[in-house]
Amino acid sequence: MKRVLLAAGAAFMIGASSTPALAQLQADDDATASITVLAPLTVTKDQDLELGAVVVSGAGSYQLAGDGTVTDTPGTVDAFASGPAAEVATFDITADGSVTYDVVVSDDVTLTNGNGDTLTLSTDEGGLIVNGGAGLQGNQTVSVGGRIVFVGTEPGGDYTGTINLEATYN
Repeated sequence: MKRVLLAAGAAFMIGASSTPALAQLQADDDATASITVLAPLTVTKDQDLELGAVVVSGAGSYQLAGDGTVTDTPGTVDAFASGPAAEVATFDITADGSVTYDVVVSDDVTLTNGNGDTLTLSTDEGGLIVNGGAGLQGNQTVSVGGRIVFVGTEPGGDYTGTINLEATYN
């Protein structure tokens, strides 16, 4: 009986050692492919910035806030009531509502008259931009005002320049 068991055990060992291990020759798995397509980000000017008219007789400032409020320096820089009505610039922004974006407006804009004289229009002070800034989402209308500081010797004339508003997806 010992011999039979030894022979059976030897046969098993020979069979086990001569049979190769079951190797996996191929394997696979799947990955999902995806893409998010965002609606184009657009900026459209709706209204130009019209600061109105001022009478300058000395040093001072004139400001049109983003909410349309006019502030002048009485006695030296006075809003001229019979001139054109002051209106903020407005820009309509159309954006995908699922992501945020930032809005940047030109900080200082050079306004020039027909003789080459210049004024500096600032837009980077508090209250001059309404609905602008960082982390915006969805469609917005951004209002932009401005501030001019006068030294009191500026020549008269019609001064114009260009304000740029840029919106960028984050």
